[in-house]
Amino acid sequence: MIRYGWIALAVVAADQCTKAAARTLNGQAFALIPGVLGVRYAQNTGMAFSLLSGQPWLLGLLSAVIVAAGILALRRFRPRGLVMTAAMLMLGGAVGNMIDRLLWGYVVDMLEA
Repeated sequence: MIRYGWIALAVVAADQCTKAAARTLNGQAFALIPGVLGVRYAQNTGMAFSLLSGQPWLLGLLSAVIVAAGILALRRFRPRGLVMTAAMLMLGGAVGNMIDRLLWGYVVDMLEA
């Protein structure tokens, strides 16, 4: 698992850098691919389908428990190759969102279709 850990660290770093950049947009939006994909800063205080909106500490704690369970599962089952790469990508994203919830009380969203 340690051999793939750099992937999760790179995702967390990229996640936090792009979210910091998104915070500087001051409400402005722009197209990455016109008519297909754009960037607009938004604060998401909940999770999927707005569940637990406005409860950042509960969501932060839930995120920490899920990250810990993911790490334990990876240590137990020891996947390799693409499965471990995919798991590290998801783990990095989960840690990035957990950091947002615990520091800011919301997750920064920025991509819109």
